Amino acid sequence: MQVWELFTFSAAGPEIVFGFMKNNMGVNELMKPLCSTMLSIVADSRNTWEVDRLKFVVRTLKDNRNQIVLNYVASTIWCLARNESNRRNLGKLYAIHGLLKVLKTNSEIALKERIVGTLWLLCCDR
Repeated sequence: MQVWELFTFSAAGPEIVFGFMKNNMGVNELMKPLCSTMLSIVADSRNTWEVDRLKFVVRTLKDNRNQIVLNYVASTIWCLARNESNRRNLGKLYAIHGLLKVLKTNSEIALKERIVGTLWLLCCDR
C-alpha cells in the first residue's frame, strides 16, 4: 500500500490530513500537497461529512491566499457540494461568503472560474 492510499482509502484519512493541516496552515509548501490529498479523498465520494470536517474545509479557504491551495480547496468544496446534506451545511457555514471573498480578490482567472462553478453548485437545490 502506498502512503497516499492510507489517506485516500481509510476512514481515518481525513483526520490524519486535517491534523497535519492544522499545524501547518501558513506553510504553503506543505499545504499544497495536503490540500491536494484532501481533494483526492473527496473526489470519488458523495458521502455526507460531519459538520466539523466541513468547518475545517471552509476555514482552510479563509486562512490561505496561495492560488494553488485555494484552487484545491474550491475544488474540494465543489466535490463535497455534490451531496445535498453537505451542500446545505456548507451554506450554513458561510462557504458562499468565503468563496465570494476570494472571487473579489486579484486571483487568477482559472481560480475564479473554479469558484464560479462551485458557487453555482452550492446554489442548486436537487
